[in-house]
Parts: sequence; structure tokens; C-alpha cells
Amino acid sequence: MKYFNMAADDKGADPEIGGQLRRLEVMPLDSGEDETCVTFVLHGEDHTLGNSLRYIIAKNPDVVFCGYSIPHPSENRINLRIQTNGIPAVDVLRRGLSELTAMCEHMLATFETAVEEHKDTQNLEDNLYTQIMKKKRKSRDEGEGGEVCFIENEANVLSTESDLRIAQSVEWAVMGRVKNLILVFLAIIVTAVLLRRLLGVYAFIVPLLYMFFDVNWSLRVTWIVLRRMIIFSRASSPDFLEVFETTFIVLPSDIDLNLHMNNARYLRECDFGRINLWISSGMMRVMRKSRCGVTIATASVRYRRSLELFQKVFLKTRVIAWDESAFYLEQQFTGEDGFVYAVALTKNTVVQGNKREKFISPEELVHQLTGWNAPSPPIPHDLHLWIQYNSASSAMLKNALRLE
Repeated sequence: MKYFNMAADDKGADPEIGGQLRRLEVMPLDSGEDETCVTFVLHGEDHTLGNSLRYIIAKNPDVVFCGYSIPHPSENRINLRIQTNGIPAVDVLRRGLSELTAMCEHMLATFETAVEEHKDTQNLEDNLYTQIMKKKRKSRDEGEGGEVCFIENEANVLSTESDLRIAQSVEWAVMGRVKNLILVFLAIIVTAVLLRRLLGVYAFIVPLLYMFFDVNWSLRVTWIVLRRMIIFSRASSPDFLEVFETTFIVLPSDIDLNLHMNNARYLRECDFGRINLWISSGMMRVMRKSRCGVTIATASVRYRRSLELFQKVFLKTRVIAWDESAFYLEQQFTGEDGFVYAVALTKNTVVQGNKREKFISPEELVHQLTGWNAPSPPIPHDLHLWIQYNSASSAMLKNALRLE
């Protein structure tokens, strides 16, 4: 059976490559004058084989550049451009196709062996999934790279197995959300009953307070201040550049309709983390003596994974760097497993309480706190790009205002 067809020139198919891969056809985009730099067009039922071929070719030491583009998302076609350091691009393509074919044959042999050894369908799916995941992890750990390319029969089994696991995941997610809804409902009932029994008719005052004031925020800030006052009455202030940690639990008041922590709550928790840093480090005392403070000029959050109801979270806050007018802070939302669920960056601009007074820079504040005469720590690359983005956004908005 003829699986693969490639035309090395306008005369027709290359016999050395014919019969290697199913559902993939490679043709030169144009003849080209330089045989070391050729663009090929890959046609197939999907992009899996084409992407796998690109990864394999890119590992070849004779390849200077191997890139691809997708002309149109609706078409199963990839433009693959290969540039070598002296050898014909067609030869590099042949070697890549041979390696890809060997990978497909190996995976097919693994599948056929598994079918013979395991009669039970459920055991077959579990064992095949385990074998393939081990191969993927081993390939990734050894730096072999590339996407594993499955041929038709094996892909069908894997698709069935994947559907089963997806269905199980959806079922668990639904059950988890139902459980969370029940817990929230019970918490509301218990709270209402306790308030009614403890406060009597005054129980109506609590909902009014929550309607017109942010009671939880005030209570949390008060607790942070009192706790820090007690601790620092017995111990000296820690290093200004160390990591300051606060702990919280995702409560029913923090979640939204998706039953995970609402996006706005991340910034709220960042407030508590920053307050804890300024008080714990002693910077709040220095700023109060200097009659200045800090205000948030820019903030951004990168969400990586949802925080679930009643999950314990560690918020780690640290000062990354400072410039002539602001401190730059990083805050990481970390779970008990050590995974970072979200990262926040904030620009904390120093402002004077009285505009007539001399402006005190962050460097002067740090010097008053620690006695350091050293400049700010080096600004990391990601923070540098973030600062550039903020500057570009500010300039764009100012230009738009002038045009109006």
C-alpha cells in the first residue's frame, strides 16, 4: 500500500520516499535555484504528522533553519521551509521521513503486542495509556523532543481511551461542583441560624454592615496589624528583600458562579500580602516618619490554575527591585503541593502626603530602613518587559488623548 508521495521535482514522485507514511503528501512549493533552501507543502488529514516531521528535522545538525506556517486554518496544509548548511534539503527531508516512519512502526508494534497480551478491554486501555505516557516522559526527559505520531489504528484506540478519561474528568468536576454548592448552602443556613440565636433582632445589622462596608477587608487588615505589633514587640524586623508569607483559605464569599475563586479576589488578597510586607519589614514605620506612602500604579495577574473552595493557599510577597519613583513587587499564590496557581506584579509608586515637601525616593526609604547605600537589585528580564509594556501603553493613551 502506498502511504506517502513526494515529488522531488516537477517530473513526478520520488520512488525512494514512496510508501512510507499514510495520509501525508509532501510537494516542493517551487523548484528554487538553491537546493539547500527549499519550501515544501505538506498535505494531510491533520497537522500531527507534519508537526512531528518538523521537530525531527529541526534536530538535524545539518539544518540551519526549519520553520513552518499554516496558510489557512481550515486547510490541512503546512508550508515547511528547510535551510541547510550545504547539503540538499531533499536529503534532509528523506532522513526525517525515515525516522518518522520508524517511530510510527515502533508504536504500531507496541500496540499489537499489547493487544495479544491483554484480553480484557479495560486492562488494555489502562496499560496502553501507561506505556505511552512513560514513553512521552522518557522522550521529554532525555531531550529527544518531538510529538509522538500515531498511525490510524492506534489513534482510534487512543481516541477511545482519551474520551473515557475525559468523561471521567467531567463527571468528577460535576460531582465536585455539586458538593461545593451543598457546602455553601449549608454554610449560609448555619450562619443565619447562629446570628439569629446570638444577636436576636440585631442580626439584621450584620447584613447591613456587609452591604455598605467591606467588613471582611477591615477585619483582615486589623488582624494583620495587631499580629505584627505583637510579633515585633518580641523580635526585630526581618530583611526587607526576603519573602513575606501570608496564608488564607478560599471561603464561600470568595467564589463565583464557576465555584472557584473569583478573579477579583486575587487582587484583594494581594492587598493583604503587601500590607503584611510593609508592616513586617518596618517600611511602613519609615514611610510614616517621612510623611509618604505608596499607591498602586500598575497591577497585573497571570492565572495558571483555579483555586477551589476551602483550599489552603500561601501568598508569597517580595520586593523585586525599585527605581527613582516606585517599588516593584511580585506575589505568588502557592498551594500546599508547591504549585504556583497565579503570579501578580505590581508597581507601587511613592507619593508624598504634602506636595510642598521634598519627594523621598524609594532608594532613600530603603537607606533609612536598612542603612544600605547599594542600588536596587538587577531588574529581571520579565519585569523589564512588563515595565516597557506599561510605558508603551501610557504613551499610546496620551497620544490618543491629544488626537481627541
